[in-house]
Amino acid sequence: MRGHTKHSRRFGAAWSLVLPALLVLVAGPGCELPDPLTLPKNAPSNHPWKLNFGPRAVNMAVGEVVQLTFDPRTIDGTPIPLSELPPITYTTTNPDVKVDANGRLTSTRALSSVNITATMLSPDSTWKLFEQIRVRIEDAPYAVPSFKMELSRPSPVPANRGPSYSAFVETAPGDTVWPLTSYETDAPPTIYYMSIPSWGAGSIRGLGHVKVVGTSYIFGTLYRDSVDFEILYPDSTSLTIWRGTTYMDPSPSFMARTDQTILKGGKVTFINSNPTLPCSVVFDDEANVVGGNIPVVPASPGKAVTFPNTGKFTYKTSFGATGTITVVDWPAQP
Repeated sequence: MRGHTKHSRRFGAAWSLVLPALLVLVAGPGCELPDPLTLPKNAPSNHPWKLNFGPRAVNMAVGEVVQLTFDPRTIDGTPIPLSELPPITYTTTNPDVKVDANGRLTSTRALSSVNITATMLSPDSTWKLFEQIRVRIEDAPYAVPSFKMELSRPSPVPANRGPSYSAFVETAPGDTVWPLTSYETDAPPTIYYMSIPSWGAGSIRGLGHVKVVGTSYIFGTLYRDSVDFEILYPDSTSLTIWRGTTYMDPSPSFMARTDQTILKGGKVTFINSNPTLPCSVVFDDEANVVGGNIPVVPASPGKAVTFPNTGKFTYKTSFGATGTITVVDWPAQP
């Protein structure tokens, strides 16, 4: 998908929450928990939940002035005028980068990455809300013919081979720059988890559709682009045999997972992480798997079994665990 050079709205991020007895709200960068659905009973309905501090990824030049912005919201998304809230203070991780009381950002020298934190503290100090953005300062502006995000591998993608999609600017043929960019997805965290919004990659947790949007403020313009991809079953995975105790030799073995679903032609690697008890694996249908009978399952990196055919293939281990590998076809390509 091609980049866009027009201004666009900001996209919020997921923030973590800490709630001591006096209600302290802490929203930090790259937080991993989605917003809770309710505030404590003693929190007023107009309590700020997010500052929506932005732009979240700033690329600027020495001497440039960037106006930082806020869009405070309650937990249900209702906007709150800044005039009704306590003042905001700023801290930076480098003294050469400054933000004045009106939120104007400047820098006296080039820096690869600086964090700026905006903090709001209630007058009675019973709650604090803070959010962070990242800034890169260049010696001078560079050309931005376009802002692009491209998948590192075509969609659909097996769950074990998630793509990367870092945004880039091709300032000239053969000359590429990767600006600071903030990424967000509309996929639920049970499918795709964006643990660190400043990275061009996430963690696959399930099957389904994923859209990732990247936004970047570059020398006075907010750019945005996006990628879409479908997540399939993995084309390779592993099953581990674990040690059951730490006080007995040989220790009993167990498997936390025994069943897997993979794509046709994929592999399942068996690993014995219990050095005190050897283990073998035998498949009921050895004719339709490759390397299915393993007389002695080795430790990591283990022994791979290949599945060239679709179907359900049952195995058993010498210590009594059994399981099934389900093999499905790749989807038809358009």
